[in-house]
Amino acid sequence: VAHLKSTRTFLFRASQQRALMSSLGARGCGFICACGRPAAQLQTLPLWGGSSSSTSAVGSTARSTAPSCHSGSLAVAGPATVLAVAGIGRARWNRRSRRRALSAKLHLATALAAAAAAADELGTIDPSPEVLFRFGVIADVQYADRDDAPNFTGSRIRHYRQARRLWESAVEWFRKEDVDFVAQLGDFLDGSNRGMAPGATRRALAELMRPLEGGPPTLHLLGNHELYNFSRKELEEGVSLDGLSATFGLCCPAALHADRTGGAYYSFRPAPGWRVCVLDPYEVSVLSRGGGRPGVELSPNELDQRALAMCQANNPNDITKEDFARGLPPGPACRWVPFNGAISEAQLQWLRDTLHEADAAGEHTLLFSHVVLHPEATPDGNGLTLLWNYEELQAVLRESARPPVAAFCGHAHIGCATEDRETGMQHVTLASPLEVEPDSDACAIVEALSDGGLRVRGRGAVPSAELRRGLRV
Repeated sequence: VAHLKSTRTFLFRASQQRALMSSLGARGCGFICACGRPAAQLQTLPLWGGSSSSTSAVGSTARSTAPSCHSGSLAVAGPATVLAVAGIGRARWNRRSRRRALSAKLHLATALAAAAAAADELGTIDPSPEVLFRFGVIADVQYADRDDAPNFTGSRIRHYRQARRLWESAVEWFRKEDVDFVAQLGDFLDGSNRGMAPGATRRALAELMRPLEGGPPTLHLLGNHELYNFSRKELEEGVSLDGLSATFGLCCPAALHADRTGGAYYSFRPAPGWRVCVLDPYEVSVLSRGGGRPGVELSPNELDQRALAMCQANNPNDITKEDFARGLPPGPACRWVPFNGAISEAQLQWLRDTLHEADAAGEHTLLFSHVVLHPEATPDGNGLTLLWNYEELQAVLRESARPPVAAFCGHAHIGCATEDRETGMQHVTLASPLEVEPDSDACAIVEALSDGGLRVRGRGAVPSAELRRGLRV
C-alpha cells in the first residue's frame, strides 16, 4: 500500500470498475471499489463476502463505518484524496480474527497486484497534469436590441441588452486568457429580431461578431434561434457582414481542421490526446430547413412534414400553436415540442465511428450540443429541452469503449449538471446570460488536462468544477 501510495493514484471509472471486478472475481478475491470521489464520499465494497460499507476520512486517516466488518475493503480515490484500506481488525483480536486478518492481507495483496497489473490499461492520475488546451464557453446569448420582457412561459425576465454586455465581457476575458477557441453553444440571436425593423437581424449579429474580430476561432453551434433568423442554407454557406472579415455560420472554422466540412456536425483535435465532437440536434426537426419561426413567418405547410408528424404523434397539443407544452408531464415525455429535434441515423453512425477512432488513438472526447442530451441535465429533470432521440444517442455513448468525458449544452437557460450512472460521463447545461440577475454572469473557461480531466473556471451562474468521467467536484 505504501509503495503504491507513493508512486501513483488510481482512478477507476465505471466501465473500468466492471472490468477490474470481473478480473478480481476470477481470482477468487471478490470486489474492488474505486469510486474516484473525495475520501469523505467513498463507497467501498468488501474484497470478499460481507456487505458494502462507507469510508470516511480526515487527512490521511480512513475508517470504516460498517459495524463488525472483519473483511478488508479497498478504496482508491481521486486527486487530493487517499488510498484507503478500511475494515481490517474492526473486531476483537482473538485467534479467529487473526486468521481473518491474515486472510484479509492475502486477499488485499492479490487485489493490489491485480490493480497494479491493470494500471496501464486503466490509467492513472497525474498529480500535476498539464493544461493541453483551453476554451471559452457560453450559451444562449439570444441578443436583440429591445427592452426586457418575460420569457414565453412568463416565468422569468429576459434581459436582452444585458446579454450583449455579458457576451462582450466574456469575449474580453477569453481573449485575455488566450483560449484556443470559443464554443458558442447556439441561440446567439433572439428570434424576435426577425420581426423587427428591416435589417435588424444583421445589425444585431454584427454587434455580437465585432468583439471576435481577429480573435480565437469560434464554434457557432446550431440552435433553434439560428433557424428562426436564417435558413440552413445561409448558415452552411456563412453569413457575411459588412466591415467584418469572419462570417457567421455553422461549419467548423478552417483553423481547427475538422474531419468533415459543409455541415453542422463535425469533430476536430484541439491538442494531442483530445477530440471534440460537435452535434447537430436539428438535423431532424420541424425547423430543420430554417428560415423563420413556426406559426409566424412559417406556416405548417412550410415545416418539415416528417418531423412534424413525429413530434405531433407524441404530443396531444397542436404543436404549431404557442401552447404546445400544455399539460405535458414533467420528464422525458415533455421533450416532444417543436423547439427540440433529433439526430439522424447517419449522424449517430458518424458519432459511433468517431468515438471508435478516438478510442483506438487513445483520445479523450468532449461533446458540444445546443439541445440537452440527458434527461437529468434538464432543469429539475423537466425534459423540456431534451433531444427527441436521446435514448438512441445514449446507447451510442454507452457502447463506446471510451465514452466522452463530458457534454456541454445550452438551450435550457438554467444551469444544471448530472453524471450518467453507467458511463460516468458528465453532462453540463450552461445558464444563459439572457436570464441571470443584472449583477451576475454566465460563462466559463474550461481547461483540458493531460490526464483526461477538465477544469471549469466559471463565472456567475456557471460554477467552477473539476470534471472527469465518474468524478465531479
